[in-house]
Amino acid sequence: MTLRTLGCGQVTPAHYGTSQTFAGWVHALRIKGNLAFLVLRDRTGQVQSVIKKDATPALFDTLAPSTRGLVDELSPLTRIADVRAPVELASAPDDTFFPVEESRAIASAGRDVRLTVTPALLHVCPRLRPGLQRLAGMLDRTLQRALAAEEPVSPLKPSLAL
Repeated sequence: MTLRTLGCGQVTPAHYGTSQTFAGWVHALRIKGNLAFLVLRDRTGQVQSVIKKDATPALFDTLAPSTRGLVDELSPLTRIADVRAPVELASAPDDTFFPVEESRAIASAGRDVRLTVTPALLHVCPRLRPGLQRLAGMLDRTLQRALAAEEPVSPLKPSLAL
């Protein structure tokens, strides 16, 4: 089973009207009458889908207005007003993961936010050889266990399943 058929930022006009599978997080949700506009985001960008109540009533009904409240509540733009400490925010000019416009909106909504836009920031997705993928997976699981554990976790413990 494929988790996704396309990255959110990889949609072209040739894909319009076709069935695609995306993996990402909900960036925005707007419900207008019998239509819902859902914006999903991943490391490649974002994509908006339109959900029609008459075409997919079960899916539409799961997008209750309270979901919009959760999306808004978790937004950095909503929460920045509650931050009392100074904030240093750095953003890359061409960042599709977190666009500069959003960084500027957060900086203007915060109390003491300093924004730096610099091309020095770059999101990199490493392409690992199969042998290194296994090692990276082991490191990831070890870090997850260490963060959840009360005591230090060794990656060399025999209990770690690969």
